[in-house]
Amino acid sequence: MVKGRETPVGGLSHFNEPRKLSKEDYRNALRGIIGRYTGDADIAAVYDWGNPSQPGISDLDLVFVMGDDGRRPLPLFRRSFMLLDGKTRYIARHPFLFITESGFGKVAYVYPSGKLRLVHGKRITGKALTKEEEGIALRAVLCDIVIRHYPRDFLWQQLSGRINVRDSMLRLNSLTYTFEAIAKITKKRDGEWEQFAKSVNELRGRWFAEKDFSTLASLCRESIPLMMDIIEQARELMEIEGRVVKGLPRNIAYTGIKNRALFVRDWEKGDALERMTRLLKEEGRHTSVLPMELAPQLLFYAQQQGRISRHIKSHLNPMVPVSLENNVETVLAKRIGVLNGQAELAHTLRHSDFPAFFDFGYRNTSGINNMLLRMTDKVRF
Repeated sequence: MVKGRETPVGGLSHFNEPRKLSKEDYRNALRGIIGRYTGDADIAAVYDWGNPSQPGISDLDLVFVMGDDGRRPLPLFRRSFMLLDGKTRYIARHPFLFITESGFGKVAYVYPSGKLRLVHGKRITGKALTKEEEGIALRAVLCDIVIRHYPRDFLWQQLSGRINVRDSMLRLNSLTYTFEAIAKITKKRDGEWEQFAKSVNELRGRWFAEKDFSTLASLCRESIPLMMDIIEQARELMEIEGRVVKGLPRNIAYTGIKNRALFVRDWEKGDALERMTRLLKEEGRHTSVLPMELAPQLLFYAQQQGRISRHIKSHLNPMVPVSLENNVETVLAKRIGVLNGQAELAHTLRHSDFPAFFDFGYRNTSGINNMLLRMTDKVRF
């Protein structure tokens, strides 16, 4: 990622300012990526999700679907996202995901509201979820997103006084999808959240004309209490697992890379935010302090078979077996099954970076490129 110069505004420094690009730049980047990777006969299709509505700010989210037969390691020069040219890396922003054709057919269990668009290859028919399955999957997405992102994305930059401009606008925009997911589950809309989403969209739309750093900084600050509200909402929505909590210890720690979490009983958002801030200042790394109601899902994942499940299990302390309602277990088993399948495919391909839609800190272990990345992880985290 090109950081660019740092710009001080109101006591905060801003870096990685977006570059003004065109939709044609994005189309060219997409054509180049497809041309680079689809020379491999094993790739059946390429999908993207999300709409690059603001060229220069938006990124490309690409999924490469591999045939179920004949998978081979990727050529070395195609394994790492960092080997793309600088402009393409800027537009894409993050590495691409790989999944088997059979795994892609179950992708609704991972992103039940995802709007995937075919950009190359054959169309693959996916499993349509029932209303009950969709509700369970939406709650599962919310739980996993909280563990992965909240409020880590913005807490560190507030304490450091440094705002990554482009990344912040991308992450602020992603909050709007969480708002929509909760509204879909609860059948209720939140006026404050909708106004926040509108302000984010307006800021992105006028950025290249005004470069309104003050509004950006304000929205970044406002996002933290909103994220705490989302965590509180997630706790209430995990009522199915509520009675499971009675059999769990007072604290459960998870130490996955980028996903450090401490699940606690009697969670209260004010105390949790204060504790997270203190831990970040003392340790220099983020630990999410989360409600115990979110732990059963992670514990269930750890009981399944696969690389990510084994990784989760090895980083939970203590690891406590759980039993959930049959319909919940069925959906969660299929969800983690897709992620474990992606991790297995990543191992076969020896590709770098993202092994699954949700990796919980798991890193691919095959290939010399991944050995170097794991060494870097030990220094960074």
